[in-house]
Amino acid sequence: MENSPMPARITKLVPAAFAAAGLLVTFLAASPAFAVPAPKSAAFREWRDRGALRTGVVPAPADLSHLGASYRMGAKRLRSAAIPSRWDSRESGWITPVRDQSSWGTCWAFAAMACLETSFLKETDLAVTNDFSENHLARHDVGFLFGFDDGGNNLIAAALLTAWRDPLYEAQDPYGHPESAAEAPPACHVQDIAWFPARVDAADNDTLKRAIMQYGAVSVSYYHSDSYLNKQTGAYYCSRAYNANHAVTAVGWDDDYAVGNFKTYPRPSSPGAFLIKNSYGADSHTNGYTWISYSDVTFSRIDFAAYPMPEATNNYGRVYSYDPCGFVMDYNVLEAGDELTGEVENWGANVFTSAATGVVEAVGFYALSAGTEYEIRIFRDCADDPSSGILAAEQTGVLANAGYATVRLNTSVDVGALERFAVAIRLVCPGTEYPLPVEQTENGYCTATSNAGESWYSKDGENWRDLRHFDETANFCIKAYTKSGSDGRPPEDPVISTAPEAGAGTVRVRFGESAAFAVALGEGFEDADFRWTYNGAALDASGASFVFAPTAEQHGEGTLACRVTAGDAVGVRSWSVSVFGERRVSTSAALSAALDDAVFGDRIVVAPGTYRGGFFAPSATIEIVSEEGPSHTVIDAGGEACCFDAVYSPMTLLRGFTLRGGYAYYGGGSYCATLADCVVSNCAAWAGGGLFGVAATNCLVVGNTAENTASGAYGSDLFGCTLYGNDAVSCYCVNTIADAAENDFMDAAAGDYRLSPRSRFVDAGDNAAVSSETDIAGLPRVSGPRVDFGCHECRVEREGWQVPSVARGASAAEEKAAVAAALEASGFSGASVSRVETVAQYGALADWAFAHGVSAAEMSSSAVPLVSAALGADGLMELSPDDVSFGGISMGDGGSFAAALSLPGYSAGRVAPQLLSAAVGAVAASSPNGVFSSDGIDVSVAPGGGSVELRVTPHEPQEALFIKATVR
Repeated sequence: MENSPMPARITKLVPAAFAAAGLLVTFLAASPAFAVPAPKSAAFREWRDRGALRTGVVPAPADLSHLGASYRMGAKRLRSAAIPSRWDSRESGWITPVRDQSSWGTCWAFAAMACLETSFLKETDLAVTNDFSENHLARHDVGFLFGFDDGGNNLIAAALLTAWRDPLYEAQDPYGHPESAAEAPPACHVQDIAWFPARVDAADNDTLKRAIMQYGAVSVSYYHSDSYLNKQTGAYYCSRAYNANHAVTAVGWDDDYAVGNFKTYPRPSSPGAFLIKNSYGADSHTNGYTWISYSDVTFSRIDFAAYPMPEATNNYGRVYSYDPCGFVMDYNVLEAGDELTGEVENWGANVFTSAATGVVEAVGFYALSAGTEYEIRIFRDCADDPSSGILAAEQTGVLANAGYATVRLNTSVDVGALERFAVAIRLVCPGTEYPLPVEQTENGYCTATSNAGESWYSKDGENWRDLRHFDETANFCIKAYTKSGSDGRPPEDPVISTAPEAGAGTVRVRFGESAAFAVALGEGFEDADFRWTYNGAALDASGASFVFAPTAEQHGEGTLACRVTAGDAVGVRSWSVSVFGERRVSTSAALSAALDDAVFGDRIVVAPGTYRGGFFAPSATIEIVSEEGPSHTVIDAGGEACCFDAVYSPMTLLRGFTLRGGYAYYGGGSYCATLADCVVSNCAAWAGGGLFGVAATNCLVVGNTAENTASGAYGSDLFGCTLYGNDAVSCYCVNTIADAAENDFMDAAAGDYRLSPRSRFVDAGDNAAVSSETDIAGLPRVSGPRVDFGCHECRVEREGWQVPSVARGASAAEEKAAVAAALEASGFSGASVSRVETVAQYGALADWAFAHGVSAAEMSSSAVPLVSAALGADGLMELSPDDVSFGGISMGDGGSFAAALSLPGYSAGRVAPQLLSAAVGAVAASSPNGVFSSDGIDVSVAPGGGSVELRVTPHEPQEALFIKATVR
């Protein structure tokens, strides 16, 4: 076919569920190009909205609720043998021993591997059973956003198995081994997987039973809690509609299994149960098996999978594909004026570049319904889209079951080395309007990448558009399987090495900087032509080396390639490149966009302002910083979402923000993030109102609430943080204030949470555990002998005062000695030294002296009681009766009072007036006759000469008393 430079009609790609919009046709006709969010299954939406909980079973984004309808449309799906009242695949010798997943969330991998092992035993009658590695399957590293302990599902298992990454043998990668043998070849090739619809009620059991009979075992799921288990009989029944959290292998059933085997309350109303092989070890339940009632409302309520016999590894030599994460979402193709119907015809295609001479012998793809009709076309010598090539083979057919299918071609197709060939498929899937399976990035689920010219879509199979026009991360889930060419020899390759090594990993380049790439040629290939490209676009380079200096416009993931042509020999080397750097944003939309396309190492600088809504960290670890700190930069979720959710990238750093108004199931302020210098306030959650699972440094967490537990923080690591007006539960706290009182702060009522110089948290921390060079205000940490607790370092200048040297864990005597040495070094000597015993008292004394303009020498020249009185005026020490004598009060002329104050050893001429004022004020405030009580009066002090005049103004009546206290 000739390539059409412009499609005859405008074609759009439409995701499932957009049909719910009544103005679909009008919108299509009016808009030449558009993209809308793909539909998600209800279970996935709920799971992600609740915080992407790790439960062992992760709901898939794709909605397969139509499977039941497709299986009911009459096609013969399973062998129609009569269904007995009882079945147990163990009795046929098809079931391998029960294994133990331990405490990890790997049940889905155990279920899949158990099914594969059963297929081998059932179809081959092997005397020695295969034991496949669950560890390797669960430790995938192809883009899913789940760790080993986090869970999975049947679609994830299908993606890994059909890509020939798995299965490995248990001996190659034992369970619990921390590093999987990722490069080991698989033990077999999984070419087909069958999917079946969920049960709808207690009587809907025939499909599941027939699948067990045909395949020996199937992978199913249910909600597990020991509270619903009768441990004596291994019988399980849950009557509440929870979401599935555990995957198992169904191997039989018994229609007459008695209700008396279940727990007394509640019990199912009728007999019957399925037999499942669990993964809690052979000593759990009943020899490792569990009987689950037909009436259990959680059992097999999502689609289940069966695994036909895998094939030997010599069936095909290579598999070509672009979907390591497999089926994530389904699409539909529409043109202007189209109406959605129950069954639509869509074309999807992948264009591959052959790595070597070979023969295309089979095609693999996902059938999203039972009875899927397909038409396959193979094109050779493609310049760009499939129609630019030569049609080499064509084939049609119908698939009985939904799932992954490998279709062997009736006509094989030879392809040459580095030849671009296309596999195009037209699919009609009964029961669904969205037949095209696609891999794409899905927030919270997986990260995918695609390149221009790889995947194409069409309405008619002739006019094609690049799938990247719709989603720049998307590729069709279409595979090509090849065998070696007739001569069996690989093509000559002029390239013998590269720098850096091609394919060894991602080369990271900051825009504004550069990275050098080069190829080295073998002997005899000196006269060669070099063509360098980046993401398919030609670069201005013509030699064996190239210096790549990306710009901000090239930000993101890309592919740098060099094609070397030397006579008839051709060699291609490519490098995965990640272009990262610093970007500034100033609006909520810009921040969301920057997070969506961030790559590892990015730094997003946020301008001052209020950013509305909840924000998700990208899957790549980045840094997000505010320009002017938390007082000027606010994320306000408006009570609708978590302010900052980093569950998919917990090492992403958020620095210098105020998070407020957040609401979520876990962590209203932040969930699973790394925070520094942030304020978290007025947030709420079911647990962890402010923080849940967060690592926080220098953060203020204040005034948050929780419906269940931990209004401030739950399950978090807190370093140098301050919590006030909320609590911390199950947290690891270092230098952190979790039980503050109002008088620990400068003015907590007014929102000033800086430490008061007299706070018990001043100089009370562990210097060895300091995790930041500055506090939340940007001031240097450790202003005194030891770091302060909390997010603020108490910093009052103490010019002329030496810092006491007190080691962590010092005794009270050692601390007092160090304080005395510092006082003497500062010029403070004499008997007064003994009155200052702790670092906190020393710091407050120095702060007071500096604030009042009194030097250490001036203070030490005063009498001991006078120093005590000054400290007492600042709330640090109590005056004893021996320190001072207070004479009687006499009435003077004009209604004045006179009082005599005696301070032994005092000489008025050598004491600063400020110190004298403080002393008299302290004594007056503690006078036993009540005249100087602070209740109901205002006291001001005016020192002068050898006396101090106090003006005492009662609140009622409005009459002032003038008192002169003579000090001698």
